[in-house]
Amino acid sequence: MAESGEVLFSSWQAARDQLRKWRDEGSKQSEGVLTLGQALITEQGTKLGDELWTVYEQVFIAALDCKQNALATVYLRELSKKFPGSKRVALLRGMSLEALQMYEEADKLYAELLEEGPANSSVHKRRLAILKAQGLTVELATGLTKYLKDF
Repeated sequence: MAESGEVLFSSWQAARDQLRKWRDEGSKQSEGVLTLGQALITEQGTKLGDELWTVYEQVFIAALDCKQNALATVYLRELSKKFPGSKRVALLRGMSLEALQMYEEADKLYAELLEEGPANSSVHKRRLAILKAQGLTVELATGLTKYLKDF
């Protein structure tokens, strides 16, 4: 297996562009994102400028998808340091709780976020994801109906 973005791609720009493409397309290429993103951050992170934090978030989500919770925690910690008090990072923290099946804690966090910003559709979607993960189909259907009506 390739150990770096330089091996996978001819340049760090090509690696960055591939990650951008996957983000823009909404493509779930979690294993590829993990491999490429980690290499890019480690080897060429300073060249990414502010996009570095977007890549951190992308790798964090990929780590959750690949059930690499310890790795996700590393990236979440860095994002939390860079953006203390960020609602977006709080949402990521909730996703991490979901990955650990700590649904009550995640829902409590999401409820707090909704108190501060009731129109945050991403938080509403995460609450629906919790219902789905718990197999609460009646509640999920009710929640989806309300979500579609409100948004």
